[in-house]
Formats: sequence, structure tokens, C-alpha cells
Amino acid sequence: MEKKLVGFSVQNDIIKKFNHTVQRNYRTRKIREFLKTLGVDIIIQPSNAKNVSICPIRLERTEQEKINTIVINNAKRGFKINSSDVISYIMLQISTRPARQRDTMHTTFTLDTNMYKELISLLKGDIINLTFEEFVLNDYKKPDIEYIKSYKTDESKAIPILIDKKVIEALDEAKDHVINVTKKKVPRSGIIRDVIHQMIESLKNNDDEVIYLQEKIMNDIVSLKSLAGEESVQELFEEVKNIISNERVN
Repeated sequence: MEKKLVGFSVQNDIIKKFNHTVQRNYRTRKIREFLKTLGVDIIIQPSNAKNVSICPIRLERTEQEKINTIVINNAKRGFKINSSDVISYIMLQISTRPARQRDTMHTTFTLDTNMYKELISLLKGDIINLTFEEFVLNDYKKPDIEYIKSYKTDESKAIPILIDKKVIEALDEAKDHVINVTKKKVPRSGIIRDVIHQMIESLKNNDDEVIYLQEKIMNDIVSLKSLAGEESVQELFEEVKNIISNERVN
């Protein structure tokens, strides 16, 4: 189902706490997953937040309708809230949940140097091991056996990493599967490289970069309105429309 970008005004301290708790590439997913489990009769206190920023989130129509239903049900009980209050509530609940307990161990694997540089670029400051763990636990469904068998590199880099033992167990299950299929010895590091390879492809194909730019633009518009008024924002919108129209003509 097609998703639509919706901007929500969320208090900055809630955003900061949420971003600290959830890895960047999983933030929208966590919100949508929580919304799915949220009852429409939930009572939410209005935030009346002042120090806010715009959080753009892609939502399906049914998800937007559920948020609207929650707003309407609260209004019936005398609580005047809006959709941003619902999203703020969700982000705060996710941030205050007990963190996943990690029992970690050290391991090292080798990775093509250029692939490592590409991974770092795509992560944009996110911690490698936490994003890696999220990917293994949520998205790594099937080892790419042909990639594992054919992996070669001219220049490699040793990567030390601290990983949750639950993730190690998942990696070893994948390793045993590949061994059973190929009847050949496969090291755990081969599975880790495959995970990194699939993770890079996933990061390339998601729209996180687009959302990041949209978030920046939205907040810049809010700042522009605060500094120069609505007329300046309207002028900007008209200029953008002209640019789009000219692009279509050309």
C-alpha cells in the first residue's frame, strides 16, 4: 500500500530521547509497529509543546486513519489532542521501554576496504554493531550462498566488533544452513560479510536519506516563518512551483 509523507510537530526533548534510543534506519518502522499495537481507545494527554521540530513519517492511509480515530475518541472524552500528540506519545513510549538486554562478546572479521567505507558513509554516524544487530534480528532472512562462496577482495580491513550473543546464535544458525547446503566449511566471518553486503543494499534502497532532507526542509520552513512571516514562506512555495513547472516544460 502506498505511503504518504506526513509531518508531525514533536517536542525536541522527545525527539532527542527517541533518536538516542532507536537506530536511525529503524525509527519509522518502530513507530509504525507501535501504532499497529495501539488501541484506538487509548487516552493521551495533550502535550501543548512549544519547543518543537517537524518529524516527517511515511504512513499508509489506514495508519493515518487510525491516528485520526484516536484523536476523535479522545475528543469525545474531553481531551483535545491532535495527530502530533499521538506520535509524540508513541515516540515517548518507545524511548522509555526497557532496552533490549545485550550479553555481548568480541569478534573480528575481514571486509573489503571499499565496502567498509561505503557502509560507514551510509550509516551516517550510527554505531555499526547496533545497526548490524538490528539488521540480523529483523531483516536478515536468507544467506546469499553464491555471494558467500564467491567473496574475494584485493584489499581488506580487519573489523573488530562487539556483538550480542543472541545475534551470534542467529549468525551460527545461518552458517550451519550454508554448510548443510554447500557441504563445505564456512566461517562465521563469511556470514557476517554477507550480512554487511545485504545491509548495504538495504540502506541504499530505503528512503531514509529522502526523509532526512525533507525533515531538514520542513524545519527550515518553520524557522523561516518565525523569522520572516507567512508571506516569505508563500513566496518560497511559489518559487518552488515555478521551478517544478519549468522542469516539466523542459
